[in-house]
Amino acid sequence: MKVGAIILAAGFSSRMKNEKSHLLYANDTSFAKHLIQEYQKSKIQQINVIWRKHEIGEPLISIQEKDPFLSFIYNSSPEKGRNYSIQLGLQSLKHFDYIFIQNIDNPFTTSELINKMLEYAKEDATVIPNYKNSNGHPVLLPKKQFQKIISTELAQINFKQIIWNTDPILFPWNNKNILANINTKDDYKKWFNISNSQ
Repeated sequence: MKVGAIILAAGFSSRMKNEKSHLLYANDTSFAKHLIQEYQKSKIQQINVIWRKHEIGEPLISIQEKDPFLSFIYNSSPEKGRNYSIQLGLQSLKHFDYIFIQNIDNPFTTSELINKMLEYAKEDATVIPNYKNSNGHPVLLPKKQFQKIISTELAQINFKQIIWNTDPILFPWNNKNILANINTKDDYKKWFNISNSQ
């Protein structure tokens, strides 16, 4: 079973007013660095980060130099939106059997969660973690589904419809962090318990 992951980090972060990929996760670790490290610790074979800028900067360059299975894919048209980044990422891994789609603003993904999702992998259904009847991130797509996204005209892609038309597998996860969606500074403060005085 050949499994890859795309990390979507090509957005403009307009509501955050800072690059989400550079936001501090813990100590000297950014969102991007943390997510890359968690996927590196998992059982997947390739990580492709969809990036908006030509320069990735340190410390990500050092991480890439040490890992031949980590690539940064330049998105030259980020204004085309999230679905374009998804298509670009899926296309780069089109020969894989399964692909994780990971948003940069859902930073709490762990290698434990990734490996657990792989246990539920099926050829005809998306796998989605679920916390108390709420669906979280990331999602794991089988080839049948991601090939459909690749072949669909960009304007016609309905990501949710493609997932829900195939009866996705929802498995219980006991950590509400999978529901995080950090788009604003208030979201960041909420999920990282930062007071407004800071």
